[in-house]
Amino acid sequence: MADREDETLSAHALAALAEFQAEKQDFRAKFDKLRAEAEGDEPLSMEAFTEDWNYSDETAGKLAGQLLQDATSETTIGVISTPSAFVALRNQRTTPKAERPRLVLLEYDERFRVFPEFVPYDFHRPLDLPGTSSPLNESRRNYRRPHLRTSSALNGC
Repeated sequence: MADREDETLSAHALAALAEFQAEKQDFRAKFDKLRAEAEGDEPLSMEAFTEDWNYSDETAGKLAGQLLQDATSETTIGVISTPSAFVALRNQRTTPKAERPRLVLLEYDERFRVFPEFVPYDFHRPLDLPGTSSPLNESRRNYRRPHLRTSSALNGC
């Protein structure tokens, strides 16, 4: 920081700071709009998320179409770390709400919490899902590594 009161940022630095603040405000406005749309049935876009999710709209759309093909209200479709496919799924659900499948987005990136279907997910701990006590989780928690002993009979092998 400045040691003296008469030191200020250059005009170029002030302009860059103002541009950054404007982009930040625009980003927040996009997320607020996305949050409102996510609560309703509005078509959604990945535009608010700046990363490249490596799925084109066409690929995400085809994947969503396949997943929805025979889905009913009894179906749950979960997508793991594929938010673009999730958005395509939401956009392609055209049946009345009572007949729609349940969607779940398992995702690490907390920005996707704007979607009611978001479930925090860490692929480093794939079985640790909130609210589950599956046999797989329990067996993993209770698993004890067997103690291995070397046998003198095996030393020659």
